[in-house]
Amino acid sequence: MNGLLLEEELSSPALYFPQRTRLLLTFGSPLDKTAFIFRTHKNQGSEIREAAAAAVQPMIVSYLHRPRRWLNIFSRNDWVSGSLEFYDTNPPPPLPAVAHVPPLHVPAPVENVEDFDANSPLIAHIQYWNNSLLRRELYTALTAP
Repeated sequence: MNGLLLEEELSSPALYFPQRTRLLLTFGSPLDKTAFIFRTHKNQGSEIREAAAAAVQPMIVSYLHRPRRWLNIFSRNDWVSGSLEFYDTNPPPPLPAVAHVPPLHVPAPVENVEDFDANSPLIAHIQYWNNSLLRRELYTALTAP
């Protein structure tokens, strides 16, 4: 999704990719761990590091780059995934009033939902695929009007 957002910056006319995306569904995602590494390991080049991270991760930089809904499914038994907290360290900003842009969606924080059925510490990372939570959320997103 970040790659598409970066392409959109260069496209004309605009594609309004985030506004057209109904759901970004992540599960078993290590995104919070990478965001933690970028934000906590500061050195002399920390401004450069932050700029580099922003250049490839527009969804961290602005809530306006987010889809209508971002649902993250995780398990405390999964050693790879986790709740996505570093993506929402600040409240969403107010929406800008731009006349030439179609109505924007309201930016929202990541919805973190724990999958209690991914319960085996060594295999929890692959249990999501067979659990009802993932199937239910995906089905709802695909069939909702």
